[in-house]
Amino acid sequence: MDIYRTFFYSIFSDPSQRRKILKQWHSRYPTNKKRHPRLASVFEEFLQSILYEPVKFKMRQTHFCFFGSGSDALSVWFSWLTDEQQEFIISTVYANRTKLFTIRKETENETQFTFDGFIYDVLPRNESYETICDPIWRRELARDFAWLVVAQKEPFLVKELIVAIQGLRLHHASAKKDIFLGNLEAGLQGKCNVREVLCWGTGPFDLHSEEIFLRRQQKQ
Repeated sequence: MDIYRTFFYSIFSDPSQRRKILKQWHSRYPTNKKRHPRLASVFEEFLQSILYEPVKFKMRQTHFCFFGSGSDALSVWFSWLTDEQQEFIISTVYANRTKLFTIRKETENETQFTFDGFIYDVLPRNESYETICDPIWRRELARDFAWLVVAQKEPFLVKELIVAIQGLRLHHASAKKDIFLGNLEAGLQGKCNVREVLCWGTGPFDLHSEEIFLRRQQKQ
């Protein structure tokens, strides 16, 4: 599992690549009038997918899905990846597809395929260091998205993002007690510097995943 966690780490922990992906997602984010009566609805759905929905790694011939239970709206296209990351997809993921995915559909010439049911999507213990996706990456994506919205210098966009966060905290159980999300809202409202919102360390039990891992190692 470690090599796959490291692969996703190389993508979502790199600030420039993370923001590039965020911009790509929101240049083509699919909307419909029933689900998204206003921009805040789009932002709320996006933040919920990024922060709280399970990750599901799904592989297609041109892209992979990961966040939002493998939502197509949050696909990461291989063309957005570095050469090294693309090589990993081919030589490690695709080459070991029969071991890694429980659901596989391929054409005879292998030019079209869908791989689902990644074996590391669900792990025995739901502890941050032992999951394929670190909760800190999720927060960094949400925080960077807020930065990108603020950078547009459009008060309307900031207002819609505030409404989205308020809606998420009202409707989603995990969001109601999420100190990080509350701090992000406070930053957008000017109560603190939004660029100084922490992605961990918001409380005595909000530890970095590596610290959790080291503490567990010391107890063994």
